[in-house]
Amino acid sequence: SQLFELPGGPIAFAIGGEYRTETASSTWDPISKGDRTFLNAIADFTPPKLTVKEAYGEIRFPLLKDLPFAKELSVEVAGRVSKYNNSVGTVYAYNIQGNYAPVSDIRFRAAYATSVRAPTQSDLFSPQSENFAFLSDPCDAANIGTNPQFAVNCAAAGVPTTSNAAVVAACAGSSFPAVLGGPWSNCLARTSSTGFVSGGNPTLTQERGKSLTLGVLFEPKFAPGFSFTVDYYNITVKNLISALGAQQIVNLCYSSLNGINNGYCSTVSRDPSTGLFVEPAVISGGINFAQQKTRGVDFDLAYKHTFDNGHKLSIRGIATYTLTLNNFTDPLNPTLPNRQRSELGDPVIAANLDVKYDFGAWDVSYSARYIGKQTIGAWEAQHSYTALCTTATVASGKCTGTAGQLGINLPDNLDQFPQVYYPAVVYHDIRVGVDVNSKFSFYGGVDNALDKKPPLGLLGTAGGDPFDSFGRFFYFGVEAKF
Repeated sequence: SQLFELPGGPIAFAIGGEYRTETASSTWDPISKGDRTFLNAIADFTPPKLTVKEAYGEIRFPLLKDLPFAKELSVEVAGRVSKYNNSVGTVYAYNIQGNYAPVSDIRFRAAYATSVRAPTQSDLFSPQSENFAFLSDPCDAANIGTNPQFAVNCAAAGVPTTSNAAVVAACAGSSFPAVLGGPWSNCLARTSSTGFVSGGNPTLTQERGKSLTLGVLFEPKFAPGFSFTVDYYNITVKNLISALGAQQIVNLCYSSLNGINNGYCSTVSRDPSTGLFVEPAVISGGINFAQQKTRGVDFDLAYKHTFDNGHKLSIRGIATYTLTLNNFTDPLNPTLPNRQRSELGDPVIAANLDVKYDFGAWDVSYSARYIGKQTIGAWEAQHSYTALCTTATVASGKCTGTAGQLGINLPDNLDQFPQVYYPAVVYHDIRVGVDVNSKFSFYGGVDNALDKKPPLGLLGTAGGDPFDSFGRFFYFGVEAKF
């Protein structure tokens, strides 16, 4: 304000910096490290130290204030730059948001933000575990004609196309070589199982997200203490880290339309002179290729009131309605969605209600949690879904589209389960507290008061399983201040 002010008041800003380091390690006993547990040596985890340097800033522009039809109008902008000492390097994130209140009772808001998530030390450097597989080489003469991009990328990588039959014949006519590198090793590299490793991928880069939120806040003057908020969100996360198998990585490396400068080829190892795989042929682990998209609406209702006798009442309800939740994890068909919405762990509707009444020395709380219905199996098993049509599915009438194009597929297994959904559930919790004096208080309560059991077949421990597995649970406690 010493320099100048906008019609809504002085500009507010903040700037700062941050430096942080992270270290991690895990060690194993000699038996585990000596491959005497699962026939595979488990190495110690001793990644290099992670260091991050960051600078950030934000600024708020109060454009208008206390004017007719402009109780408030403001814009806020923020940004952050981060520099990692690993494959991520320097990354940027920013957001911009606006607030507009035509009158004091209602406020509109909008925000657009970008974000980044750097891979963890485990993502990058978890110890490699050796595996073996019969890898089919896309650059082999027997395979190079199966995809027109194989020849282009193999040539760009300088990999010669050698016929399996010719190599095998050369090997069969030779004696066992005393030194690896002769005809026998070439034959072995082309025809036997190949060693590869699974673990961290030090070439991983950051995941990137974009989000748009639009909301309205209603706080009417005629109902002091009451507020109601509705927010629409649309979030896309790209470059997600997802694991692929060794053969998938090799195929994707040489079938990429963007050439060999891709995240798949960076994990493939070959002998530059022969073009043959050298162990480890592939690092099978996380790759930056997947994405997720979600849209939905959040609701937040709250009410607080203090009565003339000093008693206090507070109520708050929060609900989410998911419109879309799709994963895109097929690297060959990156636009092909895999529906996650309404599968186990991701109900379309979820809500919480909390009510508390404070009598002074005593207080009583009630909480309810609602979980909407969820499919027992995958959504695609007993519902029609978007998929890539093939000649076979079109001919059979399973896919209503053209071969090679996205269409609507019929359910994969309509009779998989006699019931399609786990039913919606509601859990009820009650808590009572009493203050003996300023130093001591007691509390007790019961969670899942109606002793709601999880659906048959679930124990509350499966991935994404949201159901309570304890049943009715009583507790009692004391708080003391000294």
